[in-house]
Amino acid sequence: MSRRDPRTAAGERGTADRVEAGDGRYFVRLVTRQALDREGAAMRSCLGDGSYDGEVGSESLGDDAIWSLRRATDGVSIATLQVAVWDAKRAAVTEARGYRNRPTGRGASQACRHLVDTYAAAGLKLRFSSSVDVILARDGRTYRTDRVPEHVLPEAGEEPPPPQLVPAMDLAAVLTHLFTDIGATARTMFATIAQAHSAPDGGRAA
Repeated sequence: MSRRDPRTAAGERGTADRVEAGDGRYFVRLVTRQALDREGAAMRSCLGDGSYDGEVGSESLGDDAIWSLRRATDGVSIATLQVAVWDAKRAAVTEARGYRNRPTGRGASQACRHLVDTYAAAGLKLRFSSSVDVILARDGRTYRTDRVPEHVLPEAGEEPPPPQLVPAMDLAAVLTHLFTDIGATARTMFATIAQAHSAPDGGRAA
């Protein structure tokens, strides 16, 4: 006797851009906060805690997004993916999780190639961050990192450039400006004190 699947469907409300993913699966983009809440509850994940709310509301694939991979038979979610858009031509899957935040299964990982094709049709090169358990092969297929056939060559990966905390100046320049300002303030203060002491009666008014 097989065990009953405890998962329930999150529903289609608040979704868009359905992408057929083969083998009885499809992707949908979650476009409302309520859809995130339902997906998080269905997947037993933190998706509905508010920290991902900024990923929804856009009508364009050119913006950050949350995608749900689902079974066509009952709409039950299989995996949830976060896509970050770097610029007008590049995007990356930065998170990919299964039920209860487990790694994506073999079938879900292979289905990701359909999402790659969808972004390519929109003019965006979709890749997978090194933190994700999915890789893109040079032939356009996707695999789970521990299930890659020996003959398959991975596509060269790309990571987003690190943020520049001080874009216009290096640390030495920042310190130089800081101490210059402190020195100028100190000189002004001492000059004021000296002038006050050199005045008649210590600078007090007659």
